[in-house]
Amino acid sequence: MHGKKMQYVLFGDQKQLEPFNLIKTLAPIVISPNKILLNLRIVPSTLTNVYRCHPAAVDILSIWAYSGGLTSGRSPDTDYIQSRLPFELFPYGGSRAFHFIHNNHASVKNAQSRSNPGEAQVVLRYLKELLACGVHPFSIIVLFSACATEINPMEQGPTGTDPLEKVKDSSRIHVETDGTEKKVLYISDPSIVLVSLSRALHFTTIFGNHHFLSAIPLWKRFFELAKLFKVFFIFASPHFSTVL
Repeated sequence: MHGKKMQYVLFGDQKQLEPFNLIKTLAPIVISPNKILLNLRIVPSTLTNVYRCHPAAVDILSIWAYSGGLTSGRSPDTDYIQSRLPFELFPYGGSRAFHFIHNNHASVKNAQSRSNPGEAQVVLRYLKELLACGVHPFSIIVLFSACATEINPMEQGPTGTDPLEKVKDSSRIHVETDGTEKKVLYISDPSIVLVSLSRALHFTTIFGNHHFLSAIPLWKRFFELAKLFKVFFIFASPHFSTVL
């Protein structure tokens, strides 16, 4: 190997998940390879054709997260499984990439964490109905439960500035970087939401409280774009009846 050059080719998306690590001695690995290159003023080549998810999903995510820079490499005429589902499970067929099942189930304490058993039951019932219709659980769909702790994003903290200020640290992610601490709520972290909404080969079903999520700017913008592209419908649990 002496005298030969070695070349590394890195594939990734700097807008998606950063490396996650809680061990201080490994702090440098919380910086992604893309960010390291950008810090060195080396601009990575950008791939703009997306083949992973439904073209309607690419249209929305392109504007929402990439300033309109993405295009879909998949045909909108592909035989998407949602076109064969009953109307009550996924309305209007293969042209839709997302839909939302609204519920008002609150999270409850579970040891030192929290859980949302009511919403979990809604997700489970929907999954059983999909399986009964011939959907196979291998990289076809994403069922995304947008649950969070008992936070009202419209409420203000003790100082009247940060609506999440009164939330206990146990409900946040802690990332130590160069002695600083970053605290974010899962449901409002752009990279986590982007990964969740861009992985489905066919369609994504989102479960959560529409009013709560609409108070978060990130989700409010997503809802606006989804309605603009007419690929988004809201259903109310438990019977998935149309409300919008």
